[in-house]
Amino acid sequence: MKYTKVKPTIAEDGEFGSETITLAQKVLRKDHGYVEVDGIISGQSKALISRYVPSAVAGAWTYEASGSATVKAIQEVLKKAKVYSDDLDGVWGYNTSIGLQKWLNNRGYNLEVDGIFGALSTKAYQNFLNKCI
Repeated sequence: MKYTKVKPTIAEDGEFGSETITLAQKVLRKDHGYVEVDGIISGQSKALISRYVPSAVAGAWTYEASGSATVKAIQEVLKKAKVYSDDLDGVWGYNTSIGLQKWLNNRGYNLEVDGIFGALSTKAYQNFLNKCI
């Protein structure tokens, strides 16, 4: 009997939760060794999140004053691709969402670039992450 090794995948359900964050951290860790793989995006300001990305902050986000290494790594990727020009502060805000939507569109996804990283943007990101494993 033969067994086929199957790559584990995450659900492409549009929920930016701990499974999505964990896989993103694993993918980012390849180039950004300082990214901890813990399924949590820490260091986000609750006020900032509720104002800019309310649909992209499932229970895997914590609320602290400093920025997140995971978000900073995402911002570095976006800056290198010239779709993000703000500071690398590790805080996911409107411009980080816009940058990631543009970055995903450059990879064939057809997202509205509106700065709201909701279910459709999250599904596209989950699809991209699944292709990376």
